[in-house]
Amino acid sequence: MNKKLKILIVPLILILMSLELSGQYYLTGVVRDSATLTGVPNKMVTITRNNSSYSKIVYTNASGIFYDTIALPYGVYKKFYATTLDCNQNLVTDSVTSFITGIAVLNICTGTMPLCQAGFSYYQSGNVFKDVFFINSSSMTADLFHWTFGDGDSSNQVNPNHFYSTAGAYNVCLSITDTNINCTSTFCDTVLVFPSTACSNSFTYNVNNLNVNYNASVNNSFPTTYYWNFGDGTSIDTGQVIFHSYIHGGSFNTCLTTVSVNPWTSDTCIAISCQNIHVSGPPAVNISGQVFLGTNAVDVGRVYLYEYHPGSGLYSLKDSTDVVSVASMNISYYYFQSVPVGKYLTKVALLPSSNYNLLYAPSYYGNTIHWAATAPFDLNNAGYDFPINLSEIEFMNGFSSIDGKVLAGTAKAPGDPIANIPIFLIDVDNHLLGFTKSDINGDYSFGDLPYNKYYLYADLINFAVSPSTTTTSEADKYKTGVNIYVGMGKITGLTDENLLITDAKIYPNPSSDFMNLEVDLKMERILTVEIYSVLGTLIDKPIHKEIFMPGKQQRKIDVQSLPNGVYSLVIKENDINIKQLKIIIMR
Repeated sequence: MNKKLKILIVPLILILMSLELSGQYYLTGVVRDSATLTGVPNKMVTITRNNSSYSKIVYTNASGIFYDTIALPYGVYKKFYATTLDCNQNLVTDSVTSFITGIAVLNICTGTMPLCQAGFSYYQSGNVFKDVFFINSSSMTADLFHWTFGDGDSSNQVNPNHFYSTAGAYNVCLSITDTNINCTSTFCDTVLVFPSTACSNSFTYNVNNLNVNYNASVNNSFPTTYYWNFGDGTSIDTGQVIFHSYIHGGSFNTCLTTVSVNPWTSDTCIAISCQNIHVSGPPAVNISGQVFLGTNAVDVGRVYLYEYHPGSGLYSLKDSTDVVSVASMNISYYYFQSVPVGKYLTKVALLPSSNYNLLYAPSYYGNTIHWAATAPFDLNNAGYDFPINLSEIEFMNGFSSIDGKVLAGTAKAPGDPIANIPIFLIDVDNHLLGFTKSDINGDYSFGDLPYNKYYLYADLINFAVSPSTTTTSEADKYKTGVNIYVGMGKITGLTDENLLITDAKIYPNPSSDFMNLEVDLKMERILTVEIYSVLGTLIDKPIHKEIFMPGKQQRKIDVQSLPNGVYSLVIKENDINIKQLKIIIMR
């Protein structure tokens, strides 16, 4: 009785990883039996590359794994082939490109193998593409060989080379004989004989103000992918014809990278070309500055750049960047490139991994923790240096504590808790004693405080802030429920005296020469009055640390020197905004 041989299909999984180490690419693979997922030992694998003299035969180890190391110049990307024979003498081939980590899968049968098997690979001469070298990968015991090259010529050499008179695709066959065991085998493959042409690219462009149309071309007809770097920090774009809008005017180094693949040889050719493109529009400058922790450098931090919008009178986050720290020189700095001319604020904050989080608080340029009190700067056509010194937190041990929540809305209509709101703790003598952020439940707390009066100040760009105030004492150590409310464009908080200022108004408004400021206080205060432009620039300080008695108090404000326009009149105590009024100058 004849028994049919069970054929097992084995995937040859080539995990061809290319790790660039001094110009070497490390290739590895494994041959496995798909039925058992175990490695197939002592399996011959041939690794070659078209149009190259490279060819190597390797064998799997006891675990079915094989290795090879290939030297290539840096930046040269080529396609490699791994081949093996199945039980029916069929040569199975798959490929991987050196700069892409890929997996090539070849299915072969591992039943009873023939007594002899023919096989070969080939490569073209690097100088004369029609001169083809053949590498015999047949059974090692074969002793007779016959080649037919598909153009009428033949050879009986073991590893012949053959010159083709014309380019084209040729059917090449190798027949072998093992006279010791009386075994013959024939293997045929299509050999591609085509020139390998170096590639290049170029592009044209058309500028219309800040908008540029790009059109690319290559010197071949192979399938090509186009990658554009516009030189302005935006992400890479793809396409042969592309449209790009720049945010601001200036000169930009635009680079085109093309990847062309020859479908006949599977070789990959990469070309790069660059041009300096000038677009018209508002100019841009560079912003930089050192960042200090007292006399020390910042270890890890981030700097935020806020841009002012005259139309709305608001700031928005323009960009952010990590602080660059050079520990050996004890310096740290930040740098923003190609910033459009305009008005800006900068702020630096330590990252959670910093060793100084408990010692310093986030600060703005001008070395202040309050955005409204910072020094915004105007950029013109020159570069700028804006150093920032983070505010140091002072430590005063005590036995009292303060906690509360940050809530949406107002004290009369509180809403949901708000997380990640920065909160500063300041005492009556204007010492910064703590910094924290509200947690996911909106909670915050400060502990180990001396008995004193405190201000809790939440800082958010574009929000007018009135602090929460509270006083701790031996009889009232633990102050709870000192809440902060974030409403529409303002942050408010209740004080121990209910409200610091019961009422404040200014009249006549508009005015051309003098205004009357009237405030209603619950208790005696030392107040400062400042006037700011809509850009946030300090214009005048008509009242500086003047005592206001309880009840209604009036002060005359001289505005004769102010040009026509809209301004903000800010009432402060200990540099903390407690009331903000809009005033209009009209003549």
